[in-house]
Amino acid sequence: LLSELAVFSCSLLDASRFIVDGKRYAEDINDRLLEASILLSEGVIYRRIGFLNKAHNSLFGGIRILEKGDDLNSIYYLSHAYGLLMISYMHESDFKAAWHVGHKRKLVLDLLKDKDKRGYLYDNQAGYYYSKMAYLHYLMGDKDKARECCDLFGHTKFSSSFRGAQEINDYLLAIGEYTEVVRNVESYFEEMDGRDTVNVFYSRALQQVGTAYESLGEYEKAFLSIKKWAVLQEIMRIDYERNFLFETADLFNALSNKEKLTEKDARIKYGNYFMILLVVLALLLFFRLVWNWFVIRGNNRKMTDLIIENEDQ
Repeated sequence: LLSELAVFSCSLLDASRFIVDGKRYAEDINDRLLEASILLSEGVIYRRIGFLNKAHNSLFGGIRILEKGDDLNSIYYLSHAYGLLMISYMHESDFKAAWHVGHKRKLVLDLLKDKDKRGYLYDNQAGYYYSKMAYLHYLMGDKDKARECCDLFGHTKFSSSFRGAQEINDYLLAIGEYTEVVRNVESYFEEMDGRDTVNVFYSRALQQVGTAYESLGEYEKAFLSIKKWAVLQEIMRIDYERNFLFETADLFNALSNKEKLTEKDARIKYGNYFMILLVVLALLLFFRLVWNWFVIRGNNRKMTDLIIENEDQ
């Protein structure tokens, strides 16, 4: 949760640190579901910074883990994972791939509906699913299917929440329902915490309402919305650059420490080699002294024998 909140607040450095800690914790307690959930968050981070291949690898890694489970939580997170993959494909304009993932997600939703006795988790995921499928079908040219998905979205409890209503705005903008978009966004602004304005949801809402106001001919309101959005983007850019600088500083510190460790390690190795050389020299000197002692002792014996022999003669 902390990593996802950090992603939505554009604090990618904090998100990365939370994910590293989460991975370590998941390994310690051997929790595969937690590991899969963290991989999904990691995929979101990679997509946000433009590493699409890494994003897909992380998402597919989480999906492979979740597909092995048949409990309620695994099925819920599997639906969530397919949703993230759909969004990623839609941002890449690969609508066919997004549609295939959406088809898989529908099968998972059917399983979730049977498992979720209270219906809350199913309603949440169904709301996200039908809102995305409505927009996707419209982009693919199937307006009738798009309208059907929009109607199914409207039957979910999720659609009546101020947060859920934002999910259908992309489709409403596409079909020209600008007044409805303005109503949804304004209700969102009324309900949200005014202090929490540096986040992805708020930024997207400003873009949507700006487009709606422009289409309705209310150019002053459209200008103010886009101006707020521009200011917000600048704040996010500064935050991102600040995080990048912090991360780079940490990297430089790590490299500097690594160089110092390498230098100390080299000194220790040279010291060890010198000590080994001294020991070898000492051993050689010792063996030489022992050899000389045996030689001198042998010579003494010979001299003694010669002296005795001379005296006898």
